[in-house]
Amino acid sequence: MNKIIFRIIIVFLAIAGLFLFLREFNWSKIFGLDDATQKLEQELGNQIWESMKSTENVDHDTMMMEVLDTIVNRLCASNQIQRSKIKLHLMENATANAFAMPGDYLIVHSGLFTNGCKTADQIAGVIAHELAHIEKNHVSRKITTQIGITALTTLVGGNAEAVKEAIRFFTSNAYDRSLEEEADLMAVTYMNESNLDPKALAETMDIFSEKSANPELEENLSWFSTHPASKERADYIRKESNKIKGKNYQKLQISQEYKEHFGW
Repeated sequence: MNKIIFRIIIVFLAIAGLFLFLREFNWSKIFGLDDATQKLEQELGNQIWESMKSTENVDHDTMMMEVLDTIVNRLCASNQIQRSKIKLHLMENATANAFAMPGDYLIVHSGLFTNGCKTADQIAGVIAHELAHIEKNHVSRKITTQIGITALTTLVGGNAEAVKEAIRFFTSNAYDRSLEEEADLMAVTYMNESNLDPKALAETMDIFSEKSANPELEENLSWFSTHPASKERADYIRKESNKIKGKNYQKLQISQEYKEHFGW
């Protein structure tokens, strides 16, 4: 009996060891699945963007774009993010929203300036959060877990209705709680490394939380409505920010002309 038990233990340990050994390999990379998925995501992102341009207005507001370019350039340069891959676009839309799409697209609604944030640092906090979604591969994980590779292939097939559905998916669905928290905490790091006060993101949460209590003000808060529990998020963002000591942050300077233009 003891020999049988001993053999069972040996077999179990051998299987466990083999499992741990095999787990160390990136099988998706070995079989080329990562590259294939990345190409599909890039194509999907391109198709979504082309569809968006045909149904919505691209905003050419030079003041907003100057602020966004300054923020994205600074965040990327300070955090070793490849700036050239980020496809930044501004859409003419009253909703306070920004979102990441497949293919490293970062879309910002003009309403983020006019109906949401009140400082450039708050805008930077939102952008840092969306860059974190891109850099941490949250977009890819969202696709594979909620859409699936087979459906992704179908979307890339060029079906117009499918692409429209994909637009709705990426603009109106939140990431799960763990990914949102990871993006928030990564945004704290990005802001800190860029010498920007990460508490600005918590301030944005406060603004959205306050407005969400008023139905008349909540209407244009898409970024808030697709992201969970802003009060709780503001608290842990501040808690994480308070761990950073001895920093003298420099606020992004905006002229009075720009403030008046944005309604700040």
